[in-house]
Amino acid sequence: MFVHFSEQEGGRMKIKKIMEGPRDGEVRCLACFTRFRPELGAESANCPKCGIVWRISWPYPKTAKVRGPVWDTYPTEIDENV
Repeated sequence: MFVHFSEQEGGRMKIKKIMEGPRDGEVRCLACFTRFRPELGAESANCPKCGIVWRISWPYPKTAKVRGPVWDTYPTEIDENV
């Protein structure tokens, strides 16, 4: 993904995505650092390696972002051997 910065508008920098990359739509688990691709538009997704459930947002139609864990399902202890 490449980002193009255009001129300031009202004191703010305008950002445009000009190219999709091979990792567009992927996120990284913040517990085990595995990359995975949640279902398009999903509000939460499970890491396939460690199983932790993450809240997902979509700042652009095909760009996912991890917002944080789903606290109701977050383990009290993380297995370091995963």
